[in-house]
Amino acid sequence: MIKSMTGFGGRQAKIDSWGKVSVELRSANHKFLEVVFHLPEGFLSLEDRIKREVESKIKRGRVTCAINIVGAKGSRAYVNKELIQAYSRLLTDVKRQFHIKD
Repeated sequence: MIKSMTGFGGRQAKIDSWGKVSVELRSANHKFLEVVFHLPEGFLSLEDRIKREVESKIKRGRVTCAINIVGAKGSRAYVNKELIQAYSRLLTDVKRQFHIKD
């Protein structure tokens, strides 16, 4: 039987393409479930996915999840040429439709 909802856990791993990744979870007693994230820039899209995973395991309490990435290798920039071409075609159509010169 669980006697306390207060806890702390952490883990670090080195991932070649990312660098050193550390994850910390802290929980405290709370009447309702409240999940708070501290994510690196560019990882906000993962928040809902992680939140659903936490909610599937925990019913109540305040949970803080902190993820840090240190020493990540710089990734090469990626240009989505198809998307740029689509935008360019749309802008050309708008210019033509509304008689915009430049």
